[in-house]
Amino acid sequence: MKDEEKTREHLIQELEEMRLKVAELEKSGSELKGVENALKESEERLKRLYQESPIPSFTWQKRGDDFILIDFNHAATQITSGKVVHYIGGSAREMYQNRRHILSDMELCCEHRSVVRREVVSSNFAPGRSFSVHYRFMPPDLIILHTEDITERKQAEEGLRWKTALLEAQMNTSIDGILVVNENQQRILTNRRLVDLWNIPQSILDDEDDKALLDYVVSLVKHPGKFREKVEYLYRHPDEASRDEIEFKSGMVLDRYSAPVLGANGYYYGRIWGFRDVTDRKRAEEALKQSEGLYRSIFENTGTATVVLEKDATICLVNTEYEKLSGHHREEIEGKKRWTEFVAPEDLERLLTKPGQPGREANIARKRDEFHFVDRYGNTKIVALCFDRIPGTKKTIASLLDISDRKRAEETLRESQRKLADMLGKGDYEYALPFHGRRRPILIDYVLSTDAGENLGNKYKRFQTQKGILWGEGFATNLSSGERYFSATAAALHDSKGEKIAAIECIRDMTEHKKIETRLHRAEKMEALGTLAGGVAHDLNNVLGVLVGYAELLLAKLPEDSLLTKYAGHILQSSEKAAAIIQDLLTLARRGVSVSEVVNLNKVIAGYLDSPEYEKLRYYHGNVFVRKELAEDLYNIKGSPVHLGKTVMNLIANAMEAIPDLGTVTIRTENRYLDYAISGYDDVQEGNYVVLSISDTGSGIAARDVGKIFEPFYTKKAMGRSGTGLGLAVVWGTVKDHHGYIEVRSDEGAGTAFTLYFPVTREELIREREKADIAAYMGRRESILVVDDMEFQRELAVTMLNNLNYKVNTVSGGEEALSYLRSHQVDLLLLDMIMDPGIDGLETFKRVRELKPDQKAIIVSGFAETERVRMAQELGAGEYVRKPYNLEKIGLAIRNELDRKL
Repeated sequence: MKDEEKTREHLIQELEEMRLKVAELEKSGSELKGVENALKESEERLKRLYQESPIPSFTWQKRGDDFILIDFNHAATQITSGKVVHYIGGSAREMYQNRRHILSDMELCCEHRSVVRREVVSSNFAPGRSFSVHYRFMPPDLIILHTEDITERKQAEEGLRWKTALLEAQMNTSIDGILVVNENQQRILTNRRLVDLWNIPQSILDDEDDKALLDYVVSLVKHPGKFREKVEYLYRHPDEASRDEIEFKSGMVLDRYSAPVLGANGYYYGRIWGFRDVTDRKRAEEALKQSEGLYRSIFENTGTATVVLEKDATICLVNTEYEKLSGHHREEIEGKKRWTEFVAPEDLERLLTKPGQPGREANIARKRDEFHFVDRYGNTKIVALCFDRIPGTKKTIASLLDISDRKRAEETLRESQRKLADMLGKGDYEYALPFHGRRRPILIDYVLSTDAGENLGNKYKRFQTQKGILWGEGFATNLSSGERYFSATAAALHDSKGEKIAAIECIRDMTEHKKIETRLHRAEKMEALGTLAGGVAHDLNNVLGVLVGYAELLLAKLPEDSLLTKYAGHILQSSEKAAAIIQDLLTLARRGVSVSEVVNLNKVIAGYLDSPEYEKLRYYHGNVFVRKELAEDLYNIKGSPVHLGKTVMNLIANAMEAIPDLGTVTIRTENRYLDYAISGYDDVQEGNYVVLSISDTGSGIAARDVGKIFEPFYTKKAMGRSGTGLGLAVVWGTVKDHHGYIEVRSDEGAGTAFTLYFPVTREELIREREKADIAAYMGRRESILVVDDMEFQRELAVTMLNNLNYKVNTVSGGEEALSYLRSHQVDLLLLDMIMDPGIDGLETFKRVRELKPDQKAIIVSGFAETERVRMAQELGAGEYVRKPYNLEKIGLAIRNELDRKL
C-alpha cells in the first residue's frame, strides 16, 4: 500500500512537472512564433531591399566545385535586358567558361569569406560597357555578386586624365612662366618655364610656401619695394586682376599678369600668375623708336624740301624745308593737297605724261626732273625734283631743291662768258658784268683801270693790293637772296707780251661767317659785361643793403610829417633803383634771373600800363595812340614778373620814342602753336607758346643796324628811358632766360615789330601775396648768430633783428662762427655766402652741420643765387635772401626757417 502511495505521489509529481514543461513549451512556442514572425518580416524587408536596389545583384549558391544562380533582382533584369531569366539554375562553370577569373573570384570569396572587388568589361549582357563587380560571401554557402555600371565614370576619368596630361603639357611647353597658389598662398603649381626664367633653386621649389619664392624673386628685380608692394596688394584684394611690367637687374623685362581663380559661386580658390619674357620686344621697340627718331630727324634735316606721296599723289608727310618752300604750314598740306597743285600750268602736262612721275604706277627705280614750283603767294621758283618709290609700300618720297638762284647765276655766267669773249675778240677792256640787270663797280674795275678805284670805297669796307692781287670785303643789299657779306680777290690776265688782256675775280659769300663772327663778338662782350657785373654786384649790394636797411629803420622811427621822413624815403627809393640797375647788369650777364613764378603776361602788361613810369611816357608822347589787343584766354608762362615787366617797359618805350609825329603802338598777345622756324634761330622747340608782339608805325630800323640793337650800350638815341640805360639788351637777356625766342621785323621808314615767344606752362596762377603784418614775422627772443665779413652789414643786421625781438650776436667769418658754436647754442645762423678772406658760406655750413647736424640757417648774399647757394640748401639751409633786404623780407625768411619742422 505504501508502495502504491509512493508510486502515486511520484506519478503526480511527474505529472506536475510534465504540466510545467508543457506550459514552458507552450510559452517557448509562442516566443518562437514571434521570432519566426520577426524573422519573416526581416527576410521580407531584406528581400524587398534586394529587389528594389538600383545596383544589379546576382545570388549564387555553392554546390560542390560549382556555383548555381538561384536569384537576381530587378536591376539585374534591366541590365541584362531580361536575359538573366534564362540563366536561373545555371552553372557558373558553364556560363563563365571563357572568363575563368569570375569563377576564381567567387571561389576566393567563398574560401576567405571576404569581399572581392574587380573591374571588368562586359561581353555578354551589355557588351563594351565597364562594370565594377563586388563578390560578398553570405553563410552558409551563398555568394552575392553586385555589379555597378561605371562606363560613364571611366570615360570621365579617362577624359580627365587626358585633359590633365594636356594641361600639364601645355603648362610645361608654354612660353609663359606660370605660378598658381591656393587661398593660403601655398604654391600648387610651378611650370618649367618659370623655373628657367627665374633660375629658381631646388630648395625653394621644395618649399610650398609662396613667401620663400617671393623673397627670392625680390632679390632679382630692379625695384624690389615696388614689386613686393604689388604682390602683397593683390593678395589683400583677391578679386582684382593686374597687368604690368617688371624690370630685373640682369636687364630682363617680364610682362606680368595676375588674376584670381574663382568658382562658379564666386569662391576664391587662389591666384594664377603669368610671366612672359618681353625683353627682346622691349629692345626691339626701343630700337624701332630710335630708328623712327633717326629717320624722322634725317627726313627733317635733309636740307631740301622733302615730301612723302600716296599712290594718288596726295601729300601725306612734309618736312620744315617744304613748309618754307611752299609757304604753307604742314597742317594745310598733309592729307589735303596733291603735289601737282604746286606745279606751274606750263609744266603740269609734261610732268603728268612722263612715265615714272610721283603718284603713277610705272615701276621706274629713280627719276630726276626740273619744273616751275608755285608757292601759296603765287611766287614761281625753279626746283629740281628727285623721287623714288619707298620699298615695300606704294608710297613715293620726293625731294625738291630750289635752284632759282643757281639758274640765274648760270644765265649770268653764260652772259658774262659771251661778253668776255666779245671783249677779248675786240682787243680792248670795255665790258659790263651785270648783277641782276644792274652793273656795279667791282675789283676788276681797279685791276683794269686804276682810275676806277675811286668808287671802290663805296662798295668795299676795305681793300688792299699785294703782288698784283687785289683783295677786298664788301656788303651788298639788293641781291635776290637778300643782304650778303662777301670777300673777293682779283688779278689781271696778261698776254705773252705782258699786256693786260682781261681780268679774273673770285667772289666768296662770307655772310654765315660774318654772322658767326658777330655772335662771337656779342658773346665776348656779354662775357666781359658778366665779369664786370659779377665783380661789382656783391660789393654794391652790400653797400646798398646798409642804405636800404637804415632808411627803413629811420622811416619806422620818424613821424610821418617829419621832413627827415621825406629824406629817408628818397634814400630808400634811390637805393632800390640802384639795386634794380645792378639786377639789369646781372640780367645781361645771364646770371641771377629766377623764372620760377607762374605769370600771366596780360597782367604784367596791365601792371605797367597802370604805372607812373607809363604815365610819364604818355606825357612826353601824347601824339602816340596805344592800341591793346590782348587775348582773353591767354595761357600762363613760368617767369620773373620783374624782368618781364622791364621787357614790356623797354619795348613800349622804344616803340613810342620811335614815332616822331602822329602814330600808333600796338600791343598784342595771343596763344600760338609753334612748329616752324624763327629767323635767327637754328633750332626752335615745337610746342605751345604765349606770343607778345609790340609794333609801331615809326621810323623803323636800318637793315645794317638790326643785328646790333641787342648789344649792350648800342643806341642811336638818348638812353636812360628804362632807368638803366641798357635798353634792348635787357630784353634780349630776359627772353633768353625764359627759354624763349625774339623776332624783329622792320622796314626803314615804315615801322618795327618785336615778337616774343614764351613757352607755356599748365600751372595755375598763385594769388599775389599781400604785405605781411609785422606781427607775422616778429621774433620770440630766439638767438641768432650773424656771420658776415663786413662790419657795417653786421651792425645793420643787429639793429634790424633787435627791432624784430631777437637776441643777436655777430662774428666776421666762418672760422669764428665755428669757434663760437663749439661753446654756444643758437637757434639760427644768418650766413653770408661770400666772405673774404676765409671760408665761404657753403664751406662754413658744411662744417657747422658736422658739429651740429640740426643747426638751422638762412643764406644771404649781395650776389645772385649761385650753384653754391643751392648746394647749401641741399645740405639743409633754409631760404636764400638777396641783399639789400628789408625788415619784411629778412623777417619772414627767419620766421619761416625757425618754424620749420626738422
